[in-house]
Amino acid sequence: MEDTIQVITIGSATEDILVLANESQIIKGRNATCEKLLAFEYGAKIPVGRIKSTLGGAGTNVAVGLRKLGIIVAPCVAVGNDETGEKIRNNLIKKKICIDFFQEVGICESDRSIILVEPVERDRTIFYNRQAGNHLKLKNISKWKTDWVFISSLAEGWEKKLSQILKLRLVKGVRIAFNPGKAQIASGLKYLSPFLKETSVLFLNWDEALELVFSDKQFKEKYVSNPPPKKEVFKFLHNIGARIVVITLGKKGAIASDSYYTYTSPGATPKVVELTGAGDAFASGFMASWIKEEGNMKKAMGWGMTNSGSVIMYFGAEKGLLNASEVEKKANEIFLDAIIREKRLG
Repeated sequence: MEDTIQVITIGSATEDILVLANESQIIKGRNATCEKLLAFEYGAKIPVGRIKSTLGGAGTNVAVGLRKLGIIVAPCVAVGNDETGEKIRNNLIKKKICIDFFQEVGICESDRSIILVEPVERDRTIFYNRQAGNHLKLKNISKWKTDWVFISSLAEGWEKKLSQILKLRLVKGVRIAFNPGKAQIASGLKYLSPFLKETSVLFLNWDEALELVFSDKQFKEKYVSNPPPKKEVFKFLHNIGARIVVITLGKKGAIASDSYYTYTSPGATPKVVELTGAGDAFASGFMASWIKEEGNMKKAMGWGMTNSGSVIMYFGAEKGLLNASEVEKKANEIFLDAIIREKRLG
């Protein structure tokens, strides 16, 4: 294991089958956290557009993005003893990423996802299966040497894993970046609060942020009729303890807060092929900038949006990821000052 590892990413590693769902329809959803539904004719045979196989999963997506931006990273992920697992492993080696925490689980298949891409807005709906991911272990975690741990969606046994990471934080001072998955958010703030108090950077999309804050009964009752203002969501999450909160807004951009100011960035490009991996590309861009120059929120936001804006111009989560010189060129200080709005949180 390399002593120079800056970030260990923990999460999924998958093979993604992307399908351009040309005949899908968008219908109105049920509530604020489910605003739209993707629909098809029941029982029909439905032709689709392009079908493409790519590699994905936040554990490896963020690792690949960070490595391309010059960060020494090691993904802690699990794959099956199959062709997909070998493909994922070889891809990491090819990109000169440390595989000391890479795990091969012989008793099951590698994780896979089917991703339906809506043809107009180009947003994606993901159907996923976690097999190898359910067997991921944080082996010898007490001996880990790293500055940061980046945690994305975790499968079975995630409660124990968060406890192990929290201990690593408290004993060794390892810093935490957290992009909670569906299971973690569903557990609510009552369970997650102790972990969020030790989180340096919290990444959420808007729906996730709403679901998380609405798990607090008083907050939900206060905004039962109308969605809460974004600044109130930020204040609430900061009061729990999260130091930096970043909320992505899809094609509309992102907002970040350091508890004193909010920093709002628009989307980075009008050209959208599909949105798979956009959040992971944003997280890797933001984290790489933050590690290199902590405290410069505008730069971190600019790196995140620039990296994300490049990825959504292609199918899949890896093609389009930028290196440091490319990001610097596209997200220079003049550009950042012009487009990123800074406002006191109040």
